[in-house]
Formats: sequence, C-alpha cells, structure tokens
Amino acid sequence: SDSHFDPQEEFAQDQFRLKAAVLVASTCHFCMSYATTIIAGAMLSIKVDPLFAPLDGFTEGALVSFMLLGAVVGSGCGFAADLTGRRAALMCCAVLQLVGALLMTVSWGVGLLALGRAISGIGGGLASTLVNVYISEVSPA
Repeated sequence: SDSHFDPQEEFAQDQFRLKAAVLVASTCHFCMSYATTIIAGAMLSIKVDPLFAPLDGFTEGALVSFMLLGAVVGSGCGFAADLTGRRAALMCCAVLQLVGALLMTVSWGVGLLALGRAISGIGGGLASTLVNVYISEVSPA
C-alpha cells in the first residue's frame, strides 16, 4: 500500500491542531482585555471630539462601564453553549465582539458608542466562560 500509518507523525499533527485551537480560542480573552482597557486612552480624544463633547463625569463613567455591564450579561449566558455547542458559541462571541467594535468605530454619539461597548462586552463575557471550558474539553487528559 502507498500510504502508511506513522503514529509519531499523527501525534505531531494532533499537537499542532490542539495548539492552534487553544491559540485561536485564547484570542477571545485578549480581545476582551484590549477593548476593556483601550477606553482609557480613547477618552482623552472623546472628551474633545465635537460629536461627544461636552462629557460630564457620569457619562464618562457610563461609557467605561457599559462594556463591563455587557460582560456581566454575557457571562450569564454560558448555558447557550450547551444548546449550540462550544464552537458555535465561540463564533457567536467573536461576532459579538466584531459587531461591537464596528459600532464603536462608526459611532457618532455617546449612545452608539455605549451600545457598541455593551455588545462587545456581551461577547467578551460569554467568551470568559466558554474559552476555559473549550480548552479543557479539547485538551488531552
């Protein structure tokens, strides 16, 4: 026969696939952390932007907190992965974070920016519950 089974080669391919899956899944955590902290630097520009200015302290705090509020909601939705499967739920996390980032990018006011941050937060909160479960499920015992 032309093909032969090499257990070492098969093991190396499985290890590569495992590392790739863990890396891709872990980027959800990175995206959430980045989006949560980047607002500190962005607030300097937002304060002087004519579309947003003037901002009072409450509005500034709300803009920062909407992502965390979304994360609370998203982390409570981890049960959705039991209904749809881990991969589909992780894809949903990525889509939510992408939609949230796009809304933040094109926002023309405080309301749309807060909505984008909340949607991104939901994706990040959901990811915070799913990524660890997914990695533990695909890793060998």
